[in-house]
Amino acid sequence: MMLSTRQFHPQAHLAQLVPSHRHTVFSPPGVVVESSKLPVMFVGILASKSPSEHISIYDHPRAWSGFSRDAILAMRESLYRLMVPVNGREMAPAGTIETLRRIALSASPVAIGVEGPTLPPRHLDMLPGLIPSGPRVVVSDIQLLSEPETSRVAEKICENDIPAAQGVWKLLDYDYSLDQVARFLSLGMLGRHKSRRLLPTRAAYKVAIDAVVDQVILNLVDGPTVSSYHTHVGSHYGDVVTVICAPGQPRVDYFRAEIAEDGLRFSYSLEDARVPSSDARTSLLGDHARFSAYSAMHESGRGSHMLILHSAKPSNRRLEPWLTRSAVKHALESRPAHTDTVDEAFEIVSPVLRPSVDVWARNAPIFERIASFEQLRFA
Repeated sequence: MMLSTRQFHPQAHLAQLVPSHRHTVFSPPGVVVESSKLPVMFVGILASKSPSEHISIYDHPRAWSGFSRDAILAMRESLYRLMVPVNGREMAPAGTIETLRRIALSASPVAIGVEGPTLPPRHLDMLPGLIPSGPRVVVSDIQLLSEPETSRVAEKICENDIPAAQGVWKLLDYDYSLDQVARFLSLGMLGRHKSRRLLPTRAAYKVAIDAVVDQVILNLVDGPTVSSYHTHVGSHYGDVVTVICAPGQPRVDYFRAEIAEDGLRFSYSLEDARVPSSDARTSLLGDHARFSAYSAMHESGRGSHMLILHSAKPSNRRLEPWLTRSAVKHALESRPAHTDTVDEAFEIVSPVLRPSVDVWARNAPIFERIASFEQLRFA
């Protein structure tokens, strides 16, 4: 028999959690929302058993500059996902969701008490579309043991009865990170009050990125564009990103080459409704690359048609999609080379581009994208 939303009892999902223990854990802060079989959703915290003096950066990728890949993965492995089942349609139990919202708004680490089973040994769970974390543990209760230091700016923006896209843009304008904004969105803290709902954190990133892309295009559509070809090259944890900025209206095409055991694998995500992405994973990574690309356009005040060529190492998959977003950002922060033609731009990068330009051209529609855009530009 189907269980109606009004018959839903989260405690029914905890019958096997015996014996139960009380744990004190520490959150950076970090929250996460995961989908299940509707109306059930799992909401919870990212938290460690150890009150490390550096825990504030464990779920704050902006602060990872200078850390090795292994150090980042070790931090993430220590963060258990302590989850409670809730009714995603009715936003119940309201007390649990409100507690998680207070944690999300905290500007500093929070001590939390949870009721649940013995915590398992640490290991790294791969989470599609998210940075990996420690194992998931279903708990029956989440309570604050310390008072969160609430971010007043974020609190005021979240109180506004405005479209979610406006809230996203305001938060980013106040220098909140994409990761922080995704937390607020996933817990239904942004948008028109009557339409707020829980959202899987992976989907919340997509909503936030789309809001940024749409707003930057709106801001720059009638504005200046780059007048020559700007070429950037950067390396991040061994991934090499080449960005060619061509004259034209804002547009970002993402091309990827990954060295696998069976050879090179090419994929792409283009901003063209007529050409679907080669696969769902590349589409997701392309979104995160676009966040950095459009953020750079917004900062410079000039539009361009960006072609991103990402030469990726399989060993970095565990840090996707953050690594893609960060690698593109690093590349765009490098000093650009200026040329008058795209051919000259590729001549400049050919000594460092891996694989070579002709291999890229044979496996991905790079030059076709430039050619079609040039025709539109001079039509």
